[in-house]
Amino acid sequence: MASALLGKASSLNQLYASDEEVHGAVEEAWEILRHMEPSHVHGNTLVLLGQVFIRMGRLVDAMNAFERCLGAYQHIGLPFGVAEALDSIGFVYLHTGAYSDAHSAFETAAEASVSLGKQSENVQAAVYRCKTNMEKTKSKQERPDEPIGFYRPRSDRDLAVLFYPEATSQS
Repeated sequence: MASALLGKASSLNQLYASDEEVHGAVEEAWEILRHMEPSHVHGNTLVLLGQVFIRMGRLVDAMNAFERCLGAYQHIGLPFGVAEALDSIGFVYLHTGAYSDAHSAFETAAEASVSLGKQSENVQAAVYRCKTNMEKTKSKQERPDEPIGFYRPRSDRDLAVLFYPEATSQS
């Protein structure tokens, strides 16, 4: 049942339904999952919930969802899920201007992806995105007012569109 509800939420997300509608569908799935042992469905649900929270401007809730997602993926031993959660955490840090923290999250995500050993297309793309974002965080720290586009996490429905943090003097 939870997988079907997650499928519904994912479909709504990919069809660019309103964030409120996607959020409602994800929460439906989460209501069932929260009482069950962690699984890949937990992680997938929490990563989608985090992405919706980012779009809604609820960064604290997004970070909470991604941290719980990380815990679920660690619990079940899913390294690529761990890497995806860390990449998403780095993305939240970009939104807050915490570029050092974003760099660390991207670095750990890249290491988790490389640790898989197999170099599938998804793994190669994840490592490339993380390493490029690591370089860009350094550039953003050196030139905070310069517009620098970052890659989005693999789970973001707008993956092909670069993210440009607002100019800030924070690092």
